[in-house]
Amino acid sequence: GERGFCVLHGRAASLLQSDYAWLTAGTSCNSTASLIDTLRADFTSVDATTAAACNTALFTTFTKLLTALIGEALTNRLLASANAEQKHVQEHK
Repeated sequence: GERGFCVLHGRAASLLQSDYAWLTAGTSCNSTASLIDTLRADFTSVDATTAAACNTALFTTFTKLLTALIGEALTNRLLASANAEQKHVQEHK
């Protein structure tokens, strides 16, 4: 659920602190909306190239952590489902 997502994101962000000290990590998040707001603030505090590199590293680290917890097959299914949902939302905007 949302809490698990927040915890996993916090761990991924903590692991990236040595490369991206400006990235907020380890703070509690109550919802994915608050997490997105925090990420937005973090990313706008740096140049676009640095933000993009951090975003890629964050996604990669998050995915590796998730895979270690639930396995590759389930991770791939979850990511495919999230991607399909995002496409559906974009089509109806």
